[in-house]
Amino acid sequence: MRYPASITFTDELDADAWLAEQRRAIRTGRWVSPEEQPFTVATMPTLSTYADTWITERPIKESTRSHYRALLRNHIDPVLGRRRVDLLDAAAVRSWYSKLDTGTPTARAHAYSLLHAILRTATEDGLLEANPAKIKKAMRTERKRDVVLLGPAEIAKLADAMPQQYRLAVLLASWGGLRWGEVSELRRRDIDGTLIRVRRAVRYQHSKFTVSSTKSFAGRRDVHLPSFLSAEMERHLREHTGPDDDALLFTDEGGQLPHHRFDPIFAKAKRSIGKPDLRFHDLRHSGATLAAQSGYTVKELMERLGHSSPVMAMKYQHAAEERGKELAERLGALAKKPRKSRTTK
Repeated sequence: MRYPASITFTDELDADAWLAEQRRAIRTGRWVSPEEQPFTVATMPTLSTYADTWITERPIKESTRSHYRALLRNHIDPVLGRRRVDLLDAAAVRSWYSKLDTGTPTARAHAYSLLHAILRTATEDGLLEANPAKIKKAMRTERKRDVVLLGPAEIAKLADAMPQQYRLAVLLASWGGLRWGEVSELRRRDIDGTLIRVRRAVRYQHSKFTVSSTKSFAGRRDVHLPSFLSAEMERHLREHTGPDDDALLFTDEGGQLPHHRFDPIFAKAKRSIGKPDLRFHDLRHSGATLAAQSGYTVKELMERLGHSSPVMAMKYQHAAEERGKELAERLGALAKKPRKSRTTK
């Protein structure tokens, strides 16, 4: 059977190039007959239309879907939205990426990651020969600030500086490596002595709370706290938690505790211990680093922190190794100090 090109070529070289590409596609098994192709030139969707369908069909949380739509609306559509998917090329993607605001590196990386994923599916659907989003390291974002790590004594000082009903939040984030959304959704039924069952997380967005499963499947985990926190847990449950199994550990006027209500309290405490740049999420990093220093393997760190990838766990182990080297050097420095000579009578 003969299949004509979908367009009429005005140049013989262009026609030959098209024919050579079809033959290459047949040899490599990529060729699809017009009857099997989901789109024709006349029905080929714009990137905006294709991306909207892509987001709708993803098996993702509604909060993630909302985030994707915001990225599409604010960062991708204004420049690339009206282009036909099959006409997108590497030059167009590079030009779009160069115009993204470098002052918001996280949003920039997320927007590029979303575009890359959408175009990867378009490639699998046969709309593109190859993914034109191939800018190296564009999906990464460089940390703009250093993480503030606390040692055990500093964690204790910070907890002491907090109001009694919130000091356990600091200890759970630090010694348990819990995220804020996990800490603020903990309920009495999730606590069994010093065992924390992390099953849910809460998100405060658009002036309302949304409770869902953890950030990822790996985030659903059991976290064992050090036994010295046993008394802290018992006191908090006795004095600051309702009797029902569903009672929240940390509340704001009986309801969920939003981050913006907790932040001023936390800010006052961190300033009082001389750590004004500390973020609540840094406590999770502190806990992870302490766990690595105590001997947790990469797999054990992944399970404790709820990570799907070993990358972050390996970073914590590296930080622990560096700390070990530093302490060894301090130890060695003691040997270099001049000793007082002993005098004999």
